[in-house]
Amino acid sequence: MLYTKPFIANQKNYYVSKRLLDWLSKQPFHFLKNYISGQSLKYLRSQQPVLVFSIPENQYNQTLSLFQNLSLKQNLRLHQYKNAFKVILWIFEEEPKVEYHFLIQKPFIYPHVLISIDRLRYNPYKEAWLGNPQDERDLLFGKIRLIKPHELNMMHILTLVVYTSMLDFIIEKETFELLKSQISEEEFRKLNTEFLRNQFLKILTSARPSVAFLSMDELGILDWFLPELAQIKGFKKYQNYKNDLFFHCIYSCDYISNPDPVFRLAGLLMNIGKSESTKIQKEKKNVYLNEDSISAAIASQILKRFQFPVDISNKVHFLIKNHQYYTNINLSEKSLRKFIKKIDEEKMNMILQFFQSNKKAYANHIPYSLPIRKLLAVYEKEKELKIKDLEFKGEDIKLMGISPGPIYGITLKYLLEKVKKGELENKKEVLRKEAISYLEKEGFLIKQE
Repeated sequence: MLYTKPFIANQKNYYVSKRLLDWLSKQPFHFLKNYISGQSLKYLRSQQPVLVFSIPENQYNQTLSLFQNLSLKQNLRLHQYKNAFKVILWIFEEEPKVEYHFLIQKPFIYPHVLISIDRLRYNPYKEAWLGNPQDERDLLFGKIRLIKPHELNMMHILTLVVYTSMLDFIIEKETFELLKSQISEEEFRKLNTEFLRNQFLKILTSARPSVAFLSMDELGILDWFLPELAQIKGFKKYQNYKNDLFFHCIYSCDYISNPDPVFRLAGLLMNIGKSESTKIQKEKKNVYLNEDSISAAIASQILKRFQFPVDISNKVHFLIKNHQYYTNINLSEKSLRKFIKKIDEEKMNMILQFFQSNKKAYANHIPYSLPIRKLLAVYEKEKELKIKDLEFKGEDIKLMGISPGPIYGITLKYLLEKVKKGELENKKEVLRKEAISYLEKEGFLIKQE
């Protein structure tokens, strides 16, 4: 490979957690813990709740029958395939329960792309992955070594690219040369959109998305898969920056700890609109005109091409187009108020979740950065219930036959405090009854017997 990166062989996510093994030991299918396949590694490293088990042929039918019986009594789902079956179940007795997928297969049943570490097996007693020495070395040094097939198509190649990000591995030299020799743009263009979108999603929700984009770049397929990302290579926002915009975007995606595709896409594409065409010099500084809107528009085009759901596209567009409101400390309170009037509580919560998932932004600011704290202060001030928000108005007091005067404001303020404390619902009839009671008490109305 042409790039290097630090690799941590003892990363805890490469191993099956003791908690999961303890839970497994107490189940009727406890024997499965002895058959955890190396195919589980990519899911473990990406913190996805999936385990793959490769069990002996003579135990397969018995195990299938066991789960068929359990599915009649317990809250689990069973899906059968030709030489394997999948069990979806909810594990751990205490809350929160976790939905796990167990793929249980016959021995020597492998995916259409087999890499060396797939052949390893987890030893729960030694807490180690064991197999032949070469496969163990590939795990130790973080290498993807292709075992089969030797005749590759573009689906195989993209699958291996996805594995690099799921495992946080690099492609071993001989495998890399084989991939490069069998790449075909013509074949790539024939891949259906659903397959491409699924690979994109797997990258976004993986352990380290940047590794896949780097692998695509080195293999020469990034121009076909995500040309907008390939086109910003070499452009630096400032000349003294270590990385160009391409690296900035893919590492920004890595920094998003929440694997929600909305947040990872926003991290990846938030600055993609910065370019020479949008740059001007202002007071000897680079300023990028309409970069938020341009980045949001580019992101929408990308998501439309991959046929992402409209809901995801809209959320990504919102986070990118409006990111200055939660990253720029210099915005005036007037600008923030104008922005807040356009958003609801759901969008505000999405902004906070996105910020909190940004490991780089969140690391030095507890609990929030200055721009976020400023935005929150204005938000709380604007969203606070006011007299004008009450369903019961001054006109309603007038209809009671009370002449205009200070009592209007005093009564409405009294009702507002009751609503804020949760003692009254903000409903017209409820407030009207309370207003009558209050005005009678204060001597402005004659009590009705």
